[in-house]
Amino acid sequence: MGANIKEQEFALDRLSAKYATNADSIVESLRQVSKETISNAELMSSSAKALQLGLDPTAVRDLMEMYVALRPALGDSAKTLMSLFLEFPEVRQK
Repeated sequence: MGANIKEQEFALDRLSAKYATNADSIVESLRQVSKETISNAELMSSSAKALQLGLDPTAVRDLMEMYVALRPALGDSAKTLMSLFLEFPEVRQK
C-alpha cells in the first residue's frame, strides 16, 4: 500500500506542477477543509482526477468545501454527487 501512495503522490506532483504547487500542499489544504476525515490516499486520488479534468487546486478545494457542507444533510449522497461532478463534465458546465 505504501508504494501505491507514493505513486499517487508522484502523479499528483506532476499534475500540480502546472499550478506552481505540489501534492503535499494540495493534500494539506484538503485535510484542513475535511477536518482530517478523509484519508490522504483518497484525497490524492480525487485531486489527481480533478486536476486531470482541468480543475485547478483552488477549484478542488472549493469542491471539498461543498462536499463537507453537503455531507451532514445528504450523507453518502454527497459523495455520490461529488463523484458525478467529476465523472461527467457536462454537469460542471451547467
